[in-house]
Amino acid sequence: MRYRIERGQRGDLREPLEKMRYKAITSKSNTSPGELGSLGKQESSNVSITGGSITGITDLLVADGGTGVSTLLDHGVLVGSGTDPVTVLAVGTNGQVLIGSTGADPVFGTITDGDGITATLGAGTLGIEVDLKADGGLVIESGEIALDLGASSITGTLAVTDGGTGVTTSTGSGSVVLNTSPTLVTPALGTPVSGDLSNCGGSPTFDTVTATLADIGTIHAVYSDSTTQIITSTTVPWVMTHDTEEISDTHITHGKSGEVTISISSPAVINWTGHGLNVDSEVVFTTDGALPTGLTAGTRYYVISAGFGADSFQVSATPQGAAINTSGTQSGTHTATNISIFTIGTAGTYGFIFSTLCDCTSGNGTTVDIWFRKNGVDVDRSNTRVQIATQSNVVISIADIILDLIVGDEIEMFWVGSSTDDRLLAVAAQVSPTRPATPSTILTIKKVSK
Repeated sequence: MRYRIERGQRGDLREPLEKMRYKAITSKSNTSPGELGSLGKQESSNVSITGGSITGITDLLVADGGTGVSTLLDHGVLVGSGTDPVTVLAVGTNGQVLIGSTGADPVFGTITDGDGITATLGAGTLGIEVDLKADGGLVIESGEIALDLGASSITGTLAVTDGGTGVTTSTGSGSVVLNTSPTLVTPALGTPVSGDLSNCGGSPTFDTVTATLADIGTIHAVYSDSTTQIITSTTVPWVMTHDTEEISDTHITHGKSGEVTISISSPAVINWTGHGLNVDSEVVFTTDGALPTGLTAGTRYYVISAGFGADSFQVSATPQGAAINTSGTQSGTHTATNISIFTIGTAGTYGFIFSTLCDCTSGNGTTVDIWFRKNGVDVDRSNTRVQIATQSNVVISIADIILDLIVGDEIEMFWVGSSTDDRLLAVAAQVSPTRPATPSTILTIKKVSK
């Protein structure tokens, strides 16, 4: 902006210099550096610099549109740093590539050769080559790796250990089967028809087979008890035991046994990790040393609900009776054994058939009830009752029940009489003529369907 000084009519200054009045007469953009004056004292929304040079400014700040530095490394790469001066990276060497790093400046890195890969580095160039095995079947087609068996050395018989079959020809229309040697054989199987391939030695052949459950086998186990079982109360359930495995099956586990520790306390606590017993289950203790006072080796005890847990329990001399107390000292290793529980190892539908010999040593018209429990809970409508008309009258209780079971289910049988004179009778072997012993109860377990 230009200013002029007004003078009086006579040519002399109208006022002293310190009171001199300036008046703007025009405003325009200066085009000459001489007319612009000091930029620090000018105000304008648009300044156009079309020539010349700017001097006197060192390290123009990033916030003002500069770099924050006055010199830049030759061939260096600039990296932003927010409002701080830009960072100049070291100059990369031939073939190096710039590699990012989370939260940090990128760096130059060199691609190194690997197994089967060759990297060629040059000024502004980077070549990567893949080494192909001679006669390996891999070729480069249209810039891509492809499989070409014609370029391979695979001939003759490819061994099984190399992923082949070990043979070059096959016969028949059947499938190949494994042989005991490290190759495959292709027996003349013909065209298979409906039927089953049975397990056989040598190469199998197809034939029509009519199969039943009896042919292919089923889960089948039989258990019995050689003792006469008695009761001392008619108001509690008495678990039935089976001390003999007539026919065992790996899919059914009979009983449980494990090492236990016994506290000397009132009441005594039996510690048995994961014992799997149920309330009212029976247990017998044995030891290679001495049990504490209060427990007798070989005596049947009953698990009670008081203090019952997954890894510990208390016992009573009778079902649902008072807890046993222990005192004194003990020694050796103690073992607890149960022979009343049957644990299922394969899911399915099972049939339970039992035959139990019942009698009464005194009285008339007593009754005996027998039923099943699953996982410690009574099975609904599983009870069977027989009546003993007179003293020493022997009655056989027979029943067959069907249960759908899953792996881990536990089955137990229970009984009770209307008189403490009732019992489950076992009879020793007889002579004249010779006859086998009669168990007090026989239980057959069969898996009848999936």
